[in-house]
Amino acid sequence: MRKNFWIILLIFFALFILVFLVNTFSNDSKKFNSLSEKCINSGGIWIQKYSECESISEEDCLSLGGVFEFCGSACRHYSNEMICTLQCIDYCKFN
Repeated sequence: MRKNFWIILLIFFALFILVFLVNTFSNDSKKFNSLSEKCINSGGIWIQKYSECESISEEDCLSLGGVFEFCGSACRHYSNEMICTLQCIDYCKFN
């Protein structure tokens, strides 16, 4: 009888952990889907890999909860490139 109690408790605990993990990851996914849609709706270009939105205004960036960069390097994600244009890119970074 005691053995069955521990098995049931273990199953309950495993299900609780599973539900928690599913909810956590689905909320993160919804957050980024929402940000990408809002970025595009603001006229920006969403970069999923870096959680960035290029070419939106500072006002739109801040309203979405991002950090606005006035003059980021056009090559900021390509550190191994030998030649890079000296060009500023406005973008919004999300954590």
